[in-house]
Amino acid sequence: VKDNYWIVLDALYGEGEHQVESNLQFMIGNEVEVDATRARATAPNGATLDLVSIFGAGLKSEVVIGDTNTQDTTFLRQYPKFVDWKLSGRGWVGTFGNNTPIPAVRNQPAPAFLRSGRVKFPFKSVTVMTPSIDKQARQAEVRVLEDSAGKFVVEIETKPGQVDELTWLLADWSDHNEKIADDSGWWVRRVDGAVRRIIVMNQDVVKIASMGGTIEFRFDGAFEGRIDRTADGGWTITPDAYNSVTPKLLGFAVSHGGHAHAYEPAGDQPLEPNTTTPLKLVR
Repeated sequence: VKDNYWIVLDALYGEGEHQVESNLQFMIGNEVEVDATRARATAPNGATLDLVSIFGAGLKSEVVIGDTNTQDTTFLRQYPKFVDWKLSGRGWVGTFGNNTPIPAVRNQPAPAFLRSGRVKFPFKSVTVMTPSIDKQARQAEVRVLEDSAGKFVVEIETKPGQVDELTWLLADWSDHNEKIADDSGWWVRRVDGAVRRIIVMNQDVVKIASMGGTIEFRFDGAFEGRIDRTADGGWTITPDAYNSVTPKLLGFAVSHGGHAHAYEPAGDQPLEPNTTTPLKLVR
């Protein structure tokens, strides 16, 4: 979420219990602290990164530096003979390029934030990573609003009056011999209760509660992009830049107090990727 925080979603499909781990590697000089609910990394210049995870019951959190216990995983075994290396595990970083006094052919120990444990598949985890602004530490409060096998909804708050909501639909992958379908969802920002921005990810139909009413829109295919409220109370739509073909917007309606207002793009469809188009009121 630009200029605010990152959301990392992990979904593991399958059956039975399995040993899993999530490894987030930091650079040399960073200090990483872990408590029961979150972790915080502090860089040498004072900048910080706060991490809070949910849905990770059964995972143990720890900081690992220079671990030499190699796990059963996939890694390269053939390196040039001039490289000074040995099999190792978590908590190492590679070369830093030419503009550094650190030897470029050696791995260097550095802190890694490791979460590991034995869990039952299917399994999901959500981590919200909040960076400092001007070296002022920030953190997100994350609350679970809904949790089921195929869907979850979480609320994320980084400052008073601004509440974000992530709705995610997990892929239905009943036959593991077939290619997995893509997950999908949407993210909503509300400021003092009013919707200000909607980000849609691989979804064709979205319905959102807003100030006692609803916002509902439909596309003729999976849409990727955002919808923004303007200062004058209107709306704009911006498809993501990497859309090869933008699906057509079939309908956009805002309902409140028994009244419904319909909108359509002011320009021709399909909409241009990475181009903001106003939505005009049609009724």
